[in-house]
Amino acid sequence: MQSKAKIHDVDLAIAMWFYDAYIPMNACNSPFFQLMVDKIASTDYGYKAPNYHALKVNLLTDAKKSVSLIIDSLRSQWVDTGCTIMSDESNATNLCNLFAEIVEMVGEKNVVQMVTDIAANYKLAELDNVKSLVNLASRVTVFVYNHKWPLNWLRKRPGWKEIIRPGATQFGTVFIALQSLYDHKEDLQAMVISNEFKKMLKVGNVVECKQIVLNEIFWKNCLITVKVMTHLLKLLRLCDSDEKPTVSYVYEGMCRARRGIKELFKKKKK
Repeated sequence: MQSKAKIHDVDLAIAMWFYDAYIPMNACNSPFFQLMVDKIASTDYGYKAPNYHALKVNLLTDAKKSVSLIIDSLRSQWVDTGCTIMSDESNATNLCNLFAEIVEMVGEKNVVQMVTDIAANYKLAELDNVKSLVNLASRVTVFVYNHKWPLNWLRKRPGWKEIIRPGATQFGTVFIALQSLYDHKEDLQAMVISNEFKKMLKVGNVVECKQIVLNEIFWKNCLITVKVMTHLLKLLRLCDSDEKPTVSYVYEGMCRARRGIKELFKKKKK
């Protein structure tokens, strides 16, 4: 029977290791933490912990084999249950390679979803045509808000509301901003064809801005993108809600989004 002082001394030693190595406190919630402590307690007196080389080479190899055996035991269930792939990488290239490797290992038909955070590096996954469209929209918005005259002119329009500008990492706001810009199509086109706008012709980027605003293909692509993303943004809001956390609501939302997008394109894949 160990004395309270002895147990406290051991607890303090463990705590000091946590503090000195900057180990997150919630690491003690790992199922392997107490298992590690039990294994140490069951060994003979004088046990020495593994050194840096053992942790980096031999033990890492053994741990990988152990995890591989666990994965193999679960592999047969993936067809029925599906897999959620989660990542918190901070490098876009590493992310791409990681996702490709994991999807290949799991099998693309078994992947239900991929869960990531909203860091800016995930924006690199944006489709090229959407990225180009967002870039053009951003140029118009930047032009308006970087010059006093066009902004004042637009603010005098009946029912004017400010154009939403996307956040740095909140990728969903990119499409909300695209919707906002599309809602201002008539105001923007009226501005660039007005007689007063001619005084802006010597300002940098004004010609480019006018061309974008008068380009009907640009607005058509905005509308298509917004309609597609409306269904997905509704799903994202559902996933981010605290009111309906259950998977069944999310699954229903995913099915609804797929149906909505199919109907939008009249079920034509192209």
